Amino acid sequence: AQRESEQEHRKRERARAQRESASRNKEREREGAQTERAGAQRVRVSRSTERESEQENREREQEHRERERARRSTERKSKQEHRESVQAHRERERAGAQRESASRNTERESRSTERESEQEHRESEQEHRERE
Repeated sequence: AQRESEQEHRKRERARAQRESASRNKEREREGAQTERAGAQRVRVSRSTERESEQENREREQEHRERERARRSTERKSKQEHRESVQAHRERERAGAQRESASRNTERESRSTERESEQEHRESEQEHRERE
């Protein structure tokens, strides 16, 4: 009877040890699965963050290209306006020089005509005196 009792006791002990071992194994599996899920979540977050970062970089590069394009456009317009301004200035100077030249020519012709008129007048007076 004592031997049977000891066998029964050992049997219960083995069963208890197996239950505890199974429980520990189950806990380890649960923790492993949880760690795996957490790792997968970190990978997803990391990939998402990487995609966001790449998107932000693309947007920054696009903004930079647009600013550069606008700057070049403004520069071209500014140079064109400067060329037009210089050309208009030269045309005004040329027109002014032409007016001055025309004015001098008119003045010269006027003096020449005046001298001729005075000469004719003197000759006419001379002829008149000679006739008298």
